[in-house]
Amino acid sequence: MSTCEHCGAETPATTRARRYCSTTCKLRAYNARKRAAYAEAKAAGADPSAAARERYRAAHPDHRTAADRSTDRPCSSPGCSDRTWARGLCFRHYRAEARAVGKTWAVHGGGRRGHQGRAKLYGVPHEPVNPRAIFESDQYQCQLCGKQLHPHTSWPSPDYPTLDHIVPLSKGGPHTQDNVQTACYRCNVIKGARLATGRGVEITTPRPPA
Repeated sequence: MSTCEHCGAETPATTRARRYCSTTCKLRAYNARKRAAYAEAKAAGADPSAAARERYRAAHPDHRTAADRSTDRPCSSPGCSDRTWARGLCFRHYRAEARAVGKTWAVHGGGRRGHQGRAKLYGVPHEPVNPRAIFESDQYQCQLCGKQLHPHTSWPSPDYPTLDHIVPLSKGGPHTQDNVQTACYRCNVIKGARLATGRGVEITTPRPPA
């Protein structure tokens, strides 16, 4: 019977001596050693992070960062020496090429957008819409399956209340109060970009039993 080096508890008898009673104690001891070494290096005025980076670079001399690799490939556009952004072009020429072929998502740089941002991309009318006002007008009831939703349900719960466009933005529907309704997250995902004739549209996929 041996004793754990971290917590002092007795370790179970095995064919060989064990330094720790569990994996948890082993990890805690490892973290404690790392913290102590970091504090010692800081007290001596050294930068532990910089030292770790130098050790890694010494062990991996062929490693290069993404920025290092991009400087090796200048823009393929004639007369441009900027570094590559995507598809062999710098950001300026890549954006111009994307605009020329109608890739509006690339022109605006991608990322998350709200409903009004998507409406601008599709070129449809839009106006500020208060989701809570729509939810309250529908009494927090999903207009696709009829289930009663709770206002404090958080994403990504299937019953999370969301705004659904009756006529999807991709089909030319506007982002206005007359074209939005309350829908649970599950029904909204199932409906996708399909057309809807009005409130109360049925989703044929059965809801799993509670």
